[in-house]
Amino acid sequence: MKLVIADIKSLEKFLQEEISLCDEYLKIIALEQAAVVKLQSDLVAQHGETRGLVVEKLGKIRDSRALLVERVTGDPYTRVSEMIEQGCGPSDKKRMIALTQKVKARLAQVDKRTRELNQILNFSLGLVNGEISILWSATQPVARSYTPFGTINEGVQPGPPRAGSLLGQA
Repeated sequence: MKLVIADIKSLEKFLQEEISLCDEYLKIIALEQAAVVKLQSDLVAQHGETRGLVVEKLGKIRDSRALLVERVTGDPYTRVSEMIEQGCGPSDKKRMIALTQKVKARLAQVDKRTRELNQILNFSLGLVNGEISILWSATQPVARSYTPFGTINEGVQPGPPRAGSLLGQA
């Protein structure tokens, strides 16, 4: 199979757009991570929405690229690098392989940074849930918890009724 110039240009355009969107995604995730650390929930939500839009764009580009590969090779499972190896001339092959390597590197960065952000978000969520649990248990006269064997332990909180106190109002 020999790739025509139009197919090479289209594939190159898809790869460059994917690199650009990955860079944009990495910038957004850095901003979102900074907003989480600074406890700016509005910014976290805003950056999350923007990140979702970038992911949608990435998906559309990848789908378009997959359609191009399927149209050219006749096989939807052919890898882009295989198509380039088989269908490009030496100068195009060198340029296109460099682009595919950049895409792979960016996607590895995206994956790593996404996992890091998820760890930060899960840690933050654990802290918030812990604080809510402490506040909730302070308002309850009986604290219930499950043991590892599935039974319930009940502990009675000592002290006067909290109905009129500041803690009771919380």
